[in-house]
Amino acid sequence: MMKRKFLAWTLLIFLAAVFATMFWQQSRYGDIRRDFAQDRQSPLYGQSLHVLTYLTAPPELELLSSLRTLRASAEHEGTGILIYAGKVVRNARDSTQLTEALGRDVEWEAIILQQFESREAYSRYLQNDEVRAALSVFPVQFAHGMRRSAAQNLLLPQALLLRRLQRLITFAPTSVPFEAISGAEDMEIADVARSMLPATGGFGEEAIVVVNLMLEGDAAQSAANAEYGDQMFSLFAEQEHGPIHVGASVPIDHPLDYTSVALVYYPGVSYFRNLVLSTFFQEIIGDKQLADTMVSITVPITNRL
Repeated sequence: MMKRKFLAWTLLIFLAAVFATMFWQQSRYGDIRRDFAQDRQSPLYGQSLHVLTYLTAPPELELLSSLRTLRASAEHEGTGILIYAGKVVRNARDSTQLTEALGRDVEWEAIILQQFESREAYSRYLQNDEVRAALSVFPVQFAHGMRRSAAQNLLLPQALLLRRLQRLITFAPTSVPFEAISGAEDMEIADVARSMLPATGGFGEEAIVVVNLMLEGDAAQSAANAEYGDQMFSLFAEQEHGPIHVGASVPIDHPLDYTSVALVYYPGVSYFRNLVLSTFFQEIIGDKQLADTMVSITVPITNRL
């Protein structure tokens, strides 16, 4: 009898510790996405449609003021909850499909993520006169949707926790501080990384969010890309950052064939620059193979709208 009680109490204490750790992990990642990534996603949101709107802006346009007007118009219309707004600091990779659809490459200036109850709610939003006027100041616009599973996205922090525990148990070596690649400052990628610093305009010290539209390739490409993804996921778990939105692609403006959408948080421009110039990243980036992708590096401006 005493042995059974001891085992029962031991199991109870173990389960309590597990649930406490899971709650701590969920709370911690919630704080990170709210306070640093400036993301306003509610944990539970039903069968909503999430829409990414890519915007260009002429030099004379006051970007933040124009985005504030758009946000106010959406709120007045009663739909289109603003989840995230980002100033694009680098259009890192252009989508072949979108280039063909628009007839040229486009340098995006801002990306906003909004949540709608349905496709019909999004259509009503676009038909609103205030919204149309607010959008009209942006010369080129492109909207693409995604369906996000609330359960899947709630489990992302727990998956990162499991990977972190696995790293601890297996004594996996740390990747940080990053080791710079030999001759990094003379490489083209160094120019890309350097150009991000002044382009942030004072934003991005604590966070950047990379917005990805992705089309999976053939079996060989998918296998290679999975290896890259596994290495990055391990880094995310170790350094406490990573995906904040993952969903299935939903075409809106053009019937473009993307498979998935992902928004990934990194702790600041300096961190990201050191990452892309590191031996760790350069050794795995060659394995990233997709049939088509668009990658936009943004700094959060949600709190300024």
